[in-house]
Order: sequence, then structure tokens, then C-alpha cells
Amino acid sequence: MIEGKCSKCGTLRYGWALLNPRYQTCPTCGSGLDIYKDGRLVIKGFSPFTAERIDVEEHIDTPSPYIEKEGEGNQ
Repeated sequence: MIEGKCSKCGTLRYGWALLNPRYQTCPTCGSGLDIYKDGRLVIKGFSPFTAERIDVEEHIDTPSPYIEKEGEGNQ
């Protein structure tokens, strides 16, 4: 059986659903669960609070393809 244990607060969860990232977050504190199978650590679970941050720089001088140019609207 798959076991999920929170290293932060100690919450335990059991079940095959823990293989899905949607269920790898601790419902108590929001940390990623440590996922074990047969007593061995398989993966560190996903948590949106500990996920890598992605920075996307917005360039002001690059026009958006979604903004209509003047005079090209629905007439």
C-alpha cells in the first residue's frame, strides 16, 4: 500500500491516489507529503507552496497579439 507522511506536521494518508500529484499535498498544513511504498521513500510529494517559482518577464515594448490595432475592430 502507498503511504503519504507529512514531514512537517506528521499527518498520515494511505491509498493509491497518492501517486497522483493532486493528492500529494498535506490537507493539514499544505506541505508536500513524503510518499512511501513498502517502507521505502519513493518521491517527495507535490505542494503548490513549495513548487519551483517561475518568473516571466513582461516586455512592455512587445505588443500583445490579443490587442486589436486601431481601426481593425469589428465594424
